[in-house]
Amino acid sequence: KKMAIDYSTINLFPEAKTFTAEVTITQITLPGNAKKMTIGAEVNKTYVSFTSSLVDGAVAPTEDYTFIPSGVIWECNLGLGTTRKKTTAFVWSDTASNKTTVVFENQSG
Repeated sequence: KKMAIDYSTINLFPEAKTFTAEVTITQITLPGNAKKMTIGAEVNKTYVSFTSSLVDGAVAPTEDYTFIPSGVIWECNLGLGTTRKKTTAFVWSDTASNKTTVVFENQSG
């Protein structure tokens, strides 16, 4: 089941978005001018990876990810220009239909 979300057109910050993370991967296209992403869910554990070999709708990987416990948010400085690793993030949950919030900002720190 493909669930890709494109946030690349966001250009006013900060911007909060809520989506439903599933047990399979949701590919998120990041805003080009965002320097920081904060992500988490109130109820269930959330996982995030920036590994380019992942694809939307695929089974969650067993390595190269970080986990965010329920009720916790994780701040990630995205970098800009040559220091920016990825234009996409890959998100999934330990349970289906996990309401997840992501906030994009254009200031790091």
